[in-house]
Amino acid sequence: MVLLNGCVWRFFVKALHAGSGSTLRASLASAATNYVASALLGTVLFNEQSSLLWWLGTALVLAGLLLIIGGSEEKVHEDHPGGQSKQTPKAKDE
Repeated sequence: MVLLNGCVWRFFVKALHAGSGSTLRASLASAATNYVASALLGTVLFNEQSSLLWWLGTALVLAGLLLIIGGSEEKVHEDHPGGQSKQTPKAKDE
């Protein structure tokens, strides 16, 4: 368990460094990997069966994370068009 938790944190930190620095993107990558790996390892190691309802719930959680990420990126682009910070215009009296 300690080894697997260490792997989760390692890959989460890698996702933070590899991405655009967004913690939301790293959270989505981490959550998606965690759900899929849990299902696959449960099937292989313990012969567990994942129900359709479980996969539907997983898909809804990941879709919700995608909506949050999309909304936050649109907000950033609205606040700072072109990735530039807003500057107040200078007076033309100069």
